[in-house]
Amino acid sequence: MPLWGDIQNRRDYFGSAGGRQSSWTCRLGEVFRDGLFCINQWVRIADIRDGSSNTIAMGESIHPAKWGLGDGYADPMVGGPVSWKYGADCSSPCGRDSVHSVGRAARVTKHPINADIRPMDDTDNNEYPFGSSHPGGAQFVMADGHVRFLSEAIDVDLYQSLSTYAGGEPVSPP
Repeated sequence: MPLWGDIQNRRDYFGSAGGRQSSWTCRLGEVFRDGLFCINQWVRIADIRDGSSNTIAMGESIHPAKWGLGDGYADPMVGGPVSWKYGADCSSPCGRDSVHSVGRAARVTKHPINADIRPMDDTDNNEYPFGSSHPGGAQFVMADGHVRFLSEAIDVDLYQSLSTYAGGEPVSPP
């Protein structure tokens, strides 16, 4: 049995690390910490000041990641092990001088839905986009638990506002 268990199941749902405002850049790309799922950051429902129905918690991403273990990792139709159980990675301490890696567990809204950022190199790990095999957009789970299809034609400012939990942006969902 592979290290990560049965990898035949699709692994194409990822937490949102945000994407509206970068905190810093490390050798693996920009680091976003304005979303619900970031390394060493705990967000309670009470912390979601933008409204739980207007905040992306998770979304689809079939963008093949460059790194990984096991068969199927770079195959967008099979997927590879996602590190929800194990968390993401950063050198200690997990701060501005660290190598901050979230590409195995989270996605950001820096790039539009269904953007293809290949060919990739080390500097793309933190910047993988959301996207799907659905024509024209992707499915997202909002922080209140409801699922919403967002069009790849969504206004970039609105899309990035939906990925933050306390940005204070006025949002009128599509």
